[in-house]
Amino acid sequence: MPLISLDDMMNHAKAESYAVGYFETWDLRSMISVLRAAESASSPVIVGFSGIYLPRFLDEELRWFAS
Repeated sequence: MPLISLDDMMNHAKAESYAVGYFETWDLRSMISVLRAAESASSPVIVGFSGIYLPRFLDEELRWFAS
């Protein structure tokens, strides 16, 4: 699934009359589960993750979460 801007995603959802779910993930397992379900349903999602883990990650690892 491609990454697009939140504005583009929400404008499309509004124009086509559908909702976009937000899912807070607390670990890699839950993040992967949300992304796989969204891909399986061909549905856009907004995925959050706990900022408490940010100091542990390097830039390269953060880019992996966004790809």
